[in-house]
Amino acid sequence: MRFWFSFVLILLQAMAFGQRIVVDEQLDDAFVGEELLYWMDESGNASFESLKNQEFVQGAKSVLNLGTISGVVWIELRIDNTTGKDIMMVLENPLYDEIEVYSPDTTGAYTVEKGGIGNLGMTRSYSNNYWMFELGHSDRRGLISYFVKLKSRRDMVLPLRITTKKPIIIGNHANDLLFGAFFGAMIFVLLFNLGAYIVFKESVYAFYLVHLLFQLLISSITQGHLFEFLGEKGAEFFYMLPTIAGLTNITIITFTQSFLNLKKNLPWMNTVLKVFLGIYLISISINLFTDWYYWGNLISKLTSLSLTVVILVGAVLSIQNKLRGAWFFLLGMGGFMLLLSLYILGTMGIVPISRFISQSTLLGVTVESLFLSLAIIAKFVGLREEHMVEKQLRLQLIEDQNTELERKVDERTRELYEKSIEVEAQNEELKQQQEELVTINHTLEEQRNYIERQVYATLTEKEKLEILVRERTVQLEELVNDLIKQNHDLEQFSYIISHNVRAPISRIQGLLNIFNRSKPEDPFNMQLLRYMEQSCNQIDEVIANLTEIISVRNKVNSNIEAVKLLEICEKVTQGLEDDILRTGATISIDFKIASMQSVKAYVQSIMHNLVSNSLKYRSPERPPEITIKTYAEGTQYVLEVSDNGIGVDLSNGGEAKVFGLYQRMHTHVEGKGVGMYLVKAQVESLNGKVKIMSQLDQGTRVLVYIPQNENEQI
Repeated sequence: MRFWFSFVLILLQAMAFGQRIVVDEQLDDAFVGEELLYWMDESGNASFESLKNQEFVQGAKSVLNLGTISGVVWIELRIDNTTGKDIMMVLENPLYDEIEVYSPDTTGAYTVEKGGIGNLGMTRSYSNNYWMFELGHSDRRGLISYFVKLKSRRDMVLPLRITTKKPIIIGNHANDLLFGAFFGAMIFVLLFNLGAYIVFKESVYAFYLVHLLFQLLISSITQGHLFEFLGEKGAEFFYMLPTIAGLTNITIITFTQSFLNLKKNLPWMNTVLKVFLGIYLISISINLFTDWYYWGNLISKLTSLSLTVVILVGAVLSIQNKLRGAWFFLLGMGGFMLLLSLYILGTMGIVPISRFISQSTLLGVTVESLFLSLAIIAKFVGLREEHMVEKQLRLQLIEDQNTELERKVDERTRELYEKSIEVEAQNEELKQQQEELVTINHTLEEQRNYIERQVYATLTEKEKLEILVRERTVQLEELVNDLIKQNHDLEQFSYIISHNVRAPISRIQGLLNIFNRSKPEDPFNMQLLRYMEQSCNQIDEVIANLTEIISVRNKVNSNIEAVKLLEICEKVTQGLEDDILRTGATISIDFKIASMQSVKAYVQSIMHNLVSNSLKYRSPERPPEITIKTYAEGTQYVLEVSDNGIGVDLSNGGEAKVFGLYQRMHTHVEGKGVGMYLVKAQVESLNGKVKIMSQLDQGTRVLVYIPQNENEQI
């Protein structure tokens, strides 16, 4: 069945009107786009057997260019081989996804040979940068039809030739030599610019190096050499070609901005090129992350054509501004962009495809590398000359400045010498005047003392008495204040005695009334005696507290001595060691004052009461953190104790209550209400004062101010 299908197909082809490809001894090895027939399969699903029902169209140009299409193109080649030699088909475009070549054998049945980027892993009849396929045998005569199936994600450009092996081999040798020379020249330019970058440390060389590397990679891909050497590993580069092309254009923009110094010389053009950068980034994103290959490719092409115009305008304006190397930049980068635009216009079908158009990017890179290397050299030679001229100008300026400076120094030296002579004369005059002033002051002091003695002698007895009355009044006021305070204390003591002593005594009297005197051994009497003992202890405790408070009121001047604060602190913490361990307290000390002149017993008692209160009134939610500090404020010592305990409410007279005798702010904790009163009494006995700052559930801070002794320096 396959045989008859092939026979009928050949017969129909022979009867059909159209061009045929004649292969003879005068073969000119030209492209055969005008002699081939093609049919576009937009669905991409047509089979070889279905071709007999399709209507093929004849090509109109030597190189068929269908642009970017999403389907498949079928090509029919009607070949009349009159040479008696084996013939070959050459596709000088390596960037096809899939290639299938259908050739009839001697029986008329068609066999298929595959190629393309998607089939790089298959064994190829000819390992070459282009796609080469054998067509039939040398002993075949007459008109024979061959079919080719092509699929490409890029532009469907078909530079197709039919020839014998010898011209192909000769042509490939020439192309390989040409590309090898091109590649070697590019390597030389790369090494040259790398050396220049190492020497000059200029970013423009780095931009150009990256640009050349991308251009070499693109040329290797578009000419097929990368696939020839890497095989199927090179397919990844094919699919990344739009991204690589976009990155190449980005390097062109950054190189142009740097070389022409657009930020300074042409700010508007620098802004325009930033817009182009954004467009290329969008194009790259489309190619990487979407299936809109056609639009990404179209955006990239149109942007490159527009970029050519902008770069040419920038080069011309830079020439007008007499920028060094601008002519070379115009010839190099401008020439490359024009040849690249010509290649793009060819792939878009606007200009006819030819070998020159196909190889235009290689020629453009060659021209660019030559002139841009010269441009960079010219620019930096010019910069070096400008640097030398600038350096000479700076040296001359420095020399002129030094000469002027020496002149000014000489003038200033003379002025200072004259001033020094004048100042020396003035100093001598001032010295004499000072001696005279000392004599005058001494005389005035003697006269003032004499006048004071005379004034005092002239005072009347009444005036002397008034002075004495004023002195006595001050003393009486101090005595009255002291009596008022003592009276207040006596009132407190009276209240304490009437309440804190009378209550236990009344309890004892009541217990005595119910005591069983007739039967002393009664067990109930023993219990009454225990109650009496408790009441006596309470009376004793009250009397002891009053005794201690009264003793504080005595004068303490005779007990003043050197108090070592660190030693006092150690004794206090040792005495409270059990409470510290039980509560897990942390005590920090910061003693900027190591010792003071004061009453040792009072200082120890004050510190003990404050630390004990911090432990006693701790927060149940956190371990106690107590800080003890000593420092100086003016002529006063400061002892500061702070904690993170439960705190007290100082509003509505709370502070007075804190320091009141037998006054308690927290009743849930065991205490007498004497400690803070005793602290206040002892501090006042030392002519000091105590201050408290506190907030509920945040802690308390107590500051004790003790005046410095008159004979002591802090």
